[in-house]
Amino acid sequence: EPGYRHLSSETFLELAEEAKKQHTQVELVLKQFNNRDIATLLTSQSAMEKFLTSLDSVLLAYPITGINIDIEYSGEKSPELRQGMTELMRQLRQHLDNKYQNITLSIDVYASAASDQKGLWDLPELAKHVDYIVVMAYDFHQRSSGQAGPVAPLFSDDQKWGSDINAHLKLFLDQVPREKILLGIPFYGYGWQTDTTEARGNTYENSGFTVSYKKAKELLALSRGETSTDSTWTGVSQIKQGFDEDALSPYLTYQQNDHLYTIYYENPQSIAYKLEYARQLDLAGIAIWALGYEDKERELWEVIAEGI
Repeated sequence: EPGYRHLSSETFLELAEEAKKQHTQVELVLKQFNNRDIATLLTSQSAMEKFLTSLDSVLLAYPITGINIDIEYSGEKSPELRQGMTELMRQLRQHLDNKYQNITLSIDVYASAASDQKGLWDLPELAKHVDYIVVMAYDFHQRSSGQAGPVAPLFSDDQKWGSDINAHLKLFLDQVPREKILLGIPFYGYGWQTDTTEARGNTYENSGFTVSYKKAKELLALSRGETSTDSTWTGVSQIKQGFDEDALSPYLTYQQNDHLYTIYYENPQSIAYKLEYARQLDLAGIAIWALGYEDKERELWEVIAEGI
C-alpha cells in the first residue's frame, strides 16, 4: 500500500523530525473505502481487536501524535453499521487513552452527515469519543456532475445548485460542539467540457478532470499573455476569469481545440472567505484536502497564515 510504504521510508522520518522542530503534530490517516471490509470491521469484535493490535505496532514504531479515521461507505447503511461505527470509535478512544499520552483522535464525515439520520455517522454519539470531527465540505460538484459548478460553495442560489456549506454547517452545530468541528476545505477544483461559455454549463459525459491550484495559475498566466511549457494548455484561447458571488468561488472558462471548458477552483480570495466563515462560527479550525495540491505555490498558505 503506497501510504504504508511511505510511512516506512527515511523520507517520512526526516519529515517527522522537521515537524517536531517546527512544533507541528504528525497525524496518521487510516482510510477504508471498500464496503465489504468496512462491514467486516464494524460488525466483528474480533476484527476491531485485530485493528487495535495492528495500530499498536505503528504507534510504537513511529512518532505519531494523532489518528484520523476516514471510513467512507457507499450505498445504503444498516443500523448495525451505524452502531458499529460508533462502537469502533468508542473502543479506539478508550484504547488510546489507556496506552498512550496525548494522541488526538478525529474522524472525517461528509458535509451531508448531519442531515442523514440513517447514515454511517451518529454525530452526537461520535462527538463523545473524538477530539475533532472533520467536515469534508467539498465535492458539492464532482468530475461526474452533469453541470459545471463550485466544488465548495459557501452559499448557494437554489436555482443553481441548491446545496452549500452554510446549510450543512447549521445542522452540524445542532449536533456537535463547535469546538470539535474542523471545516474541511479543498486545495483543488474540477474542470469539464461544457456546452456554453457561461459559468453554469451542461457538461459532457466523462469529461471531468481535477485541477490543482498550480494548474489554474498556469491558465491564468496564459490569459495575461504569458507563455507556458505545460502541454495541458496547448491550443487554449478565449480564457475568461469570473467569480461566483453566491458560492464565493472563482471560475475560468476557455476554448481548446474547438471545445468549450469551465473550471471551478479555489484561490486566496475564496480560501479567505472560508477562513472568515470558520472564525465567525467559532469552529475549532480547518482541515485541507490535500497537502501538495498547491505544489510550490505559497499564496494559499499566506492567506491562511493571515487568517489565523
